[in-house]
Order: sequence, then C-alpha cells, then structure tokens
Amino acid sequence: MVPTWPHLHLPMAGNAALLLAQMLYLQGTRQHLGMAQHDRAMLCACALTLLGLLLFTYVWPHYRARVALMSFCMALIYARHAWLLLRQGGAGLGMRFTGCCQALMCSIMMLRCVSSPWTLNDSSAQLMPTPMQVIYVGSFSLMVLLINMGQLVMVSERLRDEYRRLATQDSLTGSLTRHAWLELFHHELARLQRHPQPLCAMLIDIDWFKNVNDQYGHLVGDQVLRRVCQTLHAALRPSDGLGRYGGEEFVVLLPAVDAQGALRCAQRLCAAVAELPSNQGLPGCTVSIGVSAWRPGESCPEPMLARADAALYLAKAQGRNRACLDEALQDSANVAAAGSTVLAV
Repeated sequence: MVPTWPHLHLPMAGNAALLLAQMLYLQGTRQHLGMAQHDRAMLCACALTLLGLLLFTYVWPHYRARVALMSFCMALIYARHAWLLLRQGGAGLGMRFTGCCQALMCSIMMLRCVSSPWTLNDSSAQLMPTPMQVIYVGSFSLMVLLINMGQLVMVSERLRDEYRRLATQDSLTGSLTRHAWLELFHHELARLQRHPQPLCAMLIDIDWFKNVNDQYGHLVGDQVLRRVCQTLHAALRPSDGLGRYGGEEFVVLLPAVDAQGALRCAQRLCAAVAELPSNQGLPGCTVSIGVSAWRPGESCPEPMLARADAALYLAKAQGRNRACLDEALQDSANVAAAGSTVLAV
C-alpha cells in the first residue's frame, strides 16, 4: 500500500522546521554576542542534512539513517552553541550555564546518533520505552527547560551590564558620567591615604561652542563633542579619568602627576584638538583648560575643581586655546623659577 501524504511529508516537514528553529536560535545567540554575520558552515551542514533526509525519505526510505543523520546535525548545532557561549561569551553565569547545557545536549545527540542502528528498527520504535529513548526524550525535555532558564539569566545579565554602562558612561561621548568621575576621585583619594602621591585635575571647555550649535545645528555640535572627546581619550593615559562635567565641559583626573606634568599634558591636549581638520561638515575647534592640584586635607573634589575652574576662566581671558595653572600653583612655579635663576647667577 502506498503511504498517504501525511506519512510521507510530515516527518520531513517536522525535521526541516526543527533545523530552521535551531539555526534561528544559533543566529540569535551570535547576535547576542555581537557576531551578526551568518554561520555559513552550519548553514551548509543543515543544507546537506536536508538533502540527506530527502534521499532517505523519498528515494531510499531508511528510518534509522534519518535518525542518525538528524541527530548528528543537531549535535553539531549544539556543539557550535556550546563553543560560542563558553569560548566567546565571557565569564557570565548565564553564558557558562547555558553553554554547559548545550554541551550536554550535544553529547546526548551524539549518543543517539551512534546508538540508532542498534536501538531503532523502524519508525514505530521511537514510541517504545527503550533505555535510549527514555534518556533522549527525558533529557531533551529537561534540557529545553534548563536552556531557557539559562537564556533568561543571560538576558538579565545583559540588562544589568547595560544599566551599569548607562550609569557610568556618558551616552553621547563615551566618557565617564559626573557621578562615575566622582567615584573615581574618591577611589584615588583612598589610594592616596596608603601611597601618598600627587593628584591633579583639569577642567576643559570647548571654545565658542555655542557658536557651533547656532551656526551648524545641534546635531553637528554633538558630533564635535564626540570627536573632541575621542581626541582627548587618545592623548590621555588609560589610568586618567576623563568625564563629562556638563554641556561642553570635560574634567580629567590625573593620578601620580604633579602640577607641571599636568600643565604639559593640558598643553598637549590643546594642540591635539587644535590640529583637528575641518572635514565632513565638522568645523575645527579649540579648547581652554584649567589645571589644579589636590591639597592634603581635602576630602572632596569641589575645592580642587573650583581652583581649576578659576584657572579655566584665566585661560579664556588670555585668549583661549591654552592651558593655565590655578593662581596658587602659578605663584609656586614662579617662585621656583626665580630661585633657579638666582642659583644660576
């Protein structure tokens, strides 16, 4: 008797739908990890599997061959999942847990692939409570639940990291937020109690930035802010803390740098920004910088920033596109210079 339509096509349609679902799941994992491109190797493996299923369904009907082929392809997908999560996903609990579940499912599918010639005689055997079928059906049902739980943990960890990033990183420029910069200051202050060393700060203001917004628009102004911030980042050390103080003002914390070293650093920053070319519709710009140093006994950054702000206004009064020390540091530097001149004479 010739098989009816459901007996011929439903298994093929079910296997194709399962492979499609697994590949979509794999692609979702890749996008979650920032790997948006398709996995061509796995796409080729699925295409070859579908071709083999067509042959063993319509040309040479063979149930055990279909089970072995499908189990092998599923094992490859689970193995790929496990490799991505355990090797590329970082150290998050959700990544490790889901990756281990995927690796366990890969082992179960390989066991089913290898054992299918001896445990399955025909399609009716899949309903028999054989040991392999019990292991396969039970573990598959349990692993689907555990993998979904792992995915929920992964999503919650991603949301937590995103909230932490938004709380510590300015969304426009990528620099530290004001709150994050203050936390960095208190961290450096605590380290000063154990290992005394100089600590300086700079206030940076983009010159005539209001004119940029008025003439070119706020979208261009945002691009100018980002470009200036990128230039400052590139010219600073990794240990220096660059934060957005407000509007077009930035603040920099310089650990283990004295006042003269901070002034030289500020002058380099002025030169780096001034050398930015006017291209792609972005105008050139300059910055003015005020430099101040932490004084023993100060437990908050406000006094140091107030002195840096006064030095910033001094830099603007002297013509902008320059860096100035606060008055106390400038007087100390002048006294030191005068003493050196007397000694030289």
